[in-house]
Amino acid sequence: MSQTQIIHLSPLGNDANDGTFAQPVATPLRAQQLARIASKPVNVLVHDGVYELEATLTFTPADSGQRWSAVPGARPVFSGGRRLKNWTVESHEGKTVWMLDLPAVREGGWWFMQLWVNGSRRSRPRLPKTGFFRFAGLDGQPDSGMNWMTGPTRAEYSEGSLERFRNLADVRIISYQLWFDTHHGIKELDEERRVVHFHTNSLGSLIDESGQFARFFLINVGEALTEPGEWYLGRSSGKLAYLPLPDETPERVEVVAPRLTELVRFQGDETTAVTDVILENLTLAYNEWSRPDTSCGTIQAAFDVPGAVMFDRAERCVLYGCEVAHIAGYGVEMFAGCHTNVIAACTIRDLGAGAVKIGHEELRVHNDAVGDLFDTEPRWLRPMATTIADCHLHDGGHIYPSAVGVWIGNAGQNRVQFNDIHHFAYTGVSCGWTWGYEPARTWDNRIEYNHIHHINHLRVLSDNGAIYTLGIQPGTKVIGNHIHDISCYHYGGQGLYPDEGSSGIEYSNNCVHHVFKFGYGFHFGCYLTVKNNIFAVMGEGILEPGRTDISCGHVMEGNIMTWTDCDTIRSSSDWEPQVCTTKNNLVWKDGVGGVPWFRETLANEQAAGRWEGALEADPLFADVRSGDFTLRSDSPAFAIGFQPFDWRVAGVRTRDILPLNWSEYRLPDAPLKPIALAQIVAGNLTISGDTAELPLCVTLVNPSTETVNGRWNVCLGDGSVPRVEPGAELRAVLVPGESVQHELMVHLQAAHGRQWIQVLGDEEICFSAAVSAMVPLAVTMPRLPEGADLATSDGLDLSIVHAGTQMLSGKAALIGDSIAVELTIHDTALKIDHEVPWRGASAELFAASEPTPGVLSIPQQWTLVPGDEHGSAAVHWEQGSVDLATWEIGTMEGGWWARIRLPLNALGLEPDAKNFRFDVLCTAMSPISGQNLLRLPCWGVPNNWATSANLVRVLTT
Repeated sequence: MSQTQIIHLSPLGNDANDGTFAQPVATPLRAQQLARIASKPVNVLVHDGVYELEATLTFTPADSGQRWSAVPGARPVFSGGRRLKNWTVESHEGKTVWMLDLPAVREGGWWFMQLWVNGSRRSRPRLPKTGFFRFAGLDGQPDSGMNWMTGPTRAEYSEGSLERFRNLADVRIISYQLWFDTHHGIKELDEERRVVHFHTNSLGSLIDESGQFARFFLINVGEALTEPGEWYLGRSSGKLAYLPLPDETPERVEVVAPRLTELVRFQGDETTAVTDVILENLTLAYNEWSRPDTSCGTIQAAFDVPGAVMFDRAERCVLYGCEVAHIAGYGVEMFAGCHTNVIAACTIRDLGAGAVKIGHEELRVHNDAVGDLFDTEPRWLRPMATTIADCHLHDGGHIYPSAVGVWIGNAGQNRVQFNDIHHFAYTGVSCGWTWGYEPARTWDNRIEYNHIHHINHLRVLSDNGAIYTLGIQPGTKVIGNHIHDISCYHYGGQGLYPDEGSSGIEYSNNCVHHVFKFGYGFHFGCYLTVKNNIFAVMGEGILEPGRTDISCGHVMEGNIMTWTDCDTIRSSSDWEPQVCTTKNNLVWKDGVGGVPWFRETLANEQAAGRWEGALEADPLFADVRSGDFTLRSDSPAFAIGFQPFDWRVAGVRTRDILPLNWSEYRLPDAPLKPIALAQIVAGNLTISGDTAELPLCVTLVNPSTETVNGRWNVCLGDGSVPRVEPGAELRAVLVPGESVQHELMVHLQAAHGRQWIQVLGDEEICFSAAVSAMVPLAVTMPRLPEGADLATSDGLDLSIVHAGTQMLSGKAALIGDSIAVELTIHDTALKIDHEVPWRGASAELFAASEPTPGVLSIPQQWTLVPGDEHGSAAVHWEQGSVDLATWEIGTMEGGWWARIRLPLNALGLEPDAKNFRFDVLCTAMSPISGQNLLRLPCWGVPNNWATSANLVRVLTT
């Protein structure tokens, strides 16, 4: 085995030297040149000092196998900044100000938006000094709602918040809305009308989640340079001004301004990865990146903000014991084509955005607002498999608060273990990038034994959590994390937050406490296992059930749930048994009143099939308020089978486990696992009499790296216990990357409403999938005499309830040769879209004649819309003239109402029709989050606007 060649790098060296201990080289570039021509493996020993990089230090395949290490006891810095010297001390409006002339800025070759004094980030002048302004209006522009990137191009402002500052083009408007931040340059200022014009559309509507115009502040306002510690750079003058703190003098401080966008890059080429490069015990610091005027922001996680250290087609490369600090965006970023890289025992801090961003292995998104639409070349399509272990990640979101401590996109086999993650302004760890049940590559990720705290503690944004997930994630485990002090601006603020489509994830042995909203906040998804967790001291409730209409197969078992301050165990919505099995949980509320069960008592819950084996008892923790969750020996938690765990082991492990160099370090145990998953596509439902047939295409796929021998059962059911479809057992032996398809026909009973079709595996190796089929019910609509008053007559009751809120109520009946409908709709927001009415607050009526089996027919669709300041109430008919209808629409406190009569022949029906198809659908703002528009059918028939066969079957009297 060949010996290692040592190359010495020192600020006291000379690039004409040979790199020996006696004759070190002076620059990283020269050390790299010598390493590339060495005939042996190379270790570059980096001596103490600061190395101001002239360009990004880039490792290519030619550098594979190199090791760059600090000499023992040293902490060398590779800096992308420049130390600023030769200040002049002047007086400015009675204050001492340091001034520095920077010709490169004046000549257009340098611009920076950050400054550090003795390693501390200093602030640009802002208005207001604390808190926020709010926009005063949208200058007649419509509310863009949730149509991202199409928001206002201008906004009204209040007197005193904006004026024609000098260097107005360098002032930025920073706005917060929902879960994202928006950065606008000023294109034009109309001071007479008090309207500011932006360079581009705003990302959102500039109406925030509380229903008010969005908060904003101004940054880089020269006239606001008033407080010690602030600085201002004039672009045209090239003059830098700094107001020092009382104890600072130019001779006693180090002032650094950033210059490089990237500090280090691991860069493979088109065919070859860079491999086995190790950076050890180095500090990588000071970079600059700013958003151009053409981009005001991104929809989530500041995903377009780049990293200062970039991995692109890198394999088995390592950052060990390094510090990445004083950064404009993310600290470290992984691109497609990376594989098995490691970030261990590192500190990543003082960040404009987040700490680590693990990008997409591939991305086929349904909406280009969430990322570029691309497919990775086949040779680079492999699991990202990044490990982040024993790292201290903190103090982020200084510029882009929507960034995440650790963000994992559409990527699998990643390990986030034994880290301290804290003081980020949105979310601690985010995993996944598909908003529903689309195929994804986020399988077998592990988020384990992390100490995550003080996330969004300043309550900047909403819809956030300590650990946040999206999409299908078979084999992903969230285990042993200690989570506390999680907050939000308006809504969100969850401890564990499986958002849209999160499926196949195990949550166990997590200790979640002191959370502003919910310990476990769920949106929708399938097959989530929540076992043996501690949830305590919540601000609003232990559980947020979210949507039940497209969710199933959850298990919540053996958890301890205790609280004092909040009044509910969960929000007003309730889990149906087929959505979630709640079993053997210990539930306790201190104080007066006991547990406020949804059905008033635990006995009532259990009679309805909920909370089987639950105990209502004090778990007897040592001291919940102070965060000591040690159980007394006589705790009733043992009676439910709770297995005690030590929540204090979460976070960075001790120094005896963290040696000084990479070669002696051992990664936490987290072996890869074989995984196969089922995917279901349902065909068109065919109804004949009292039975229905639904064709299915079931795909079994193995995305993992090992062969899977799997078995699944196809089960049907409308209750908590699915029944196995006779003969519907699916077996498969799948090699890595293989998939097989099965065509099936399942038989449903036509009178049972919603039914679940589940392909059930063991949830350890073989992961399940489900679809729901809403077999149309038969309802009776009375036929009333001409002249009857529907308000005082018996009619077919119309009702839509979502999350415990009556969203729609009303009646329908046949009167003469017309259908009469009266509706009352609960909607506190009334976000109306007059151009595309069904995309805003509206009610839709669907009707069609009884369909011919096997023939696809499209129903008639009428849309009713309330009025607002931008337009009057209206009725729209896609198929013809609305003059055939008679109608009234009005608003009321908390919603709106409508009355309409539609001739049967306008609906394509005969005047004496005895049987036909019908449904009513309303679009209204969610009562849970206050920001999602929901499109809810009266009888729960999915996609009922697509085919007549799925509408409810109406029988007339």
